Amino acid sequence: MGCLSFVDGLFRRFPLLSWAVYCNENRVMSQQPGSHTCQICSQQLNQPGKPDTVDCGGDCVRCIADYRDPDALETMRKIEPDNPKWKPSEGDWLGPQIAVDSDPALREVERLTTMMRDVFDFVLSDSNIANTGGTCLYGAILLRNALEQFGKCEAAVRGGDGKLCEGAIDQTGMWHGHYWVEGKSPDGVSFVADITADQFGWPNAIVLPMDQARKRYRASVSEMLRAAVNIAQFQQIRQVATLRAELVHRFPFRCEDIECAIQAWANYELAKGRPS
Repeated sequence: MGCLSFVDGLFRRFPLLSWAVYCNENRVMSQQPGSHTCQICSQQLNQPGKPDTVDCGGDCVRCIADYRDPDALETMRKIEPDNPKWKPSEGDWLGPQIAVDSDPALREVERLTTMMRDVFDFVLSDSNIANTGGTCLYGAILLRNALEQFGKCEAAVRGGDGKLCEGAIDQTGMWHGHYWVEGKSPDGVSFVADITADQFGWPNAIVLPMDQARKRYRASVSEMLRAAVNIAQFQQIRQVATLRAELVHRFPFRCEDIECAIQAWANYELAKGRPS
């Protein structure tokens, strides 16, 4: 099965995935009174003096905690600290494992990234796959789709083959072939997100601003060069400035790679006797 078919089939194969993403993305912890009711237990939401009726995207926090949602469980532990029902149990999600040096401006990206790692763990377990080694492309496609659809981010899968200091670096300083996601948040913050970095000794879920991420992740320049050549041929571009503008528009967070690809393309054009 192809990678895209595999990822696109996840939402059909695991219907709870769509529900989980929807609930997490639309969770609203509002304390304002309202007249709507919980879709599960039918009690009125946001009742004054009853914090367990807080609206969580159309359901009360108590009902969502019954489904072992980590945020809802934490809320119910504060409301009813002596209730054994809310104690951690085997199988509960352990919560975010985001890199400690992440950017406060990327909290929404972090939230989706940690949730997608939780989903990916479930998929790996269901498929009898013991760890994330060799699954990075599938994880990157899943994460990209979620960030685009639910996080309203610009996102793209990036990768490197581990050669020429491209790919991802482990904690010993060795480079490995790997795939991850590069993107830009709705607020314009460029980032790298990765849900399979634990195979290299890093946390399960990583979100880093682009300037920090370049120490660990380097996409293959040949990938950008292929994009430059294809765009130039398709649009019949012969000017460096025109091609640069088109690449920056498509890949706004890869300026360094764009310059390398532009230089290689220009040299190629000159070698063929076509001035650029």
